[in-house]
Amino acid sequence: MEAPAVRDVAPGIVVVNEEDQICATWILHQGRSCFVVEMPPKAVDGYTIPAELVLRCIEERGLTPVGLVFSHAHWDHIDGVATYWDALTDFPEMKLICHESAIEIAPKLKTFFDTVFSDDAYETNIEGEPLYLIHAPKHSASDLMIVFRGTMLTGDWWLGWGDPNPGKVPPATSIKSVDRILGFLRNHRYVVTRLFSVHANDFRYDVNAEAILLETRRYHEMKLAQEKG
Repeated sequence: MEAPAVRDVAPGIVVVNEEDQICATWILHQGRSCFVVEMPPKAVDGYTIPAELVLRCIEERGLTPVGLVFSHAHWDHIDGVATYWDALTDFPEMKLICHESAIEIAPKLKTFFDTVFSDDAYETNIEGEPLYLIHAPKHSASDLMIVFRGTMLTGDWWLGWGDPNPGKVPPATSIKSVDRILGFLRNHRYVVTRLFSVHANDFRYDVNAEAILLETRRYHEMKLAQEKG
């Protein structure tokens, strides 16, 4: 029986998140294959190891991991990398994928990740279902938007108005990232209707993602204008 920490939140998307876990882990699945998203460290109780919960969920559902990715290279999303590596070593076909910007921020990841891309986007699939990773710095220089089955996992992005911008990412960079996402989705004629924060504290269903991204862009345009005086 699965733990209460495991929830199906959208078609093909499972979130694994204990109450005191610093960041959720996500399982994106199609057929019998899946990708794992995020590698949080031990929960604050010091005993809960998220990787073990994820492995248990994968085994109970009869899934085979074929990929591991993360939204950005901040400690709460990657510091469990060794535990995920250990837990998933029985799946040798699994690709570990990240953007080169993450390696620049956290060089230790190079030890684990065998597929490092430098392009604006990385396209793959899970048993034929498209999975897109779009490099879009806004919260951090290594941000990836993860798009699957009409859902976009938005990392730690602040969507809409009022971004506190703790990483001090320049507004011009944020605007460019919004444009990159919108351009990619339009070019692929892909519609996103769900936006989920990877911390599992913001689930937006049946949304107009393009409108939300455009509002986000307008805010950073305003901040850019303020900078220019």
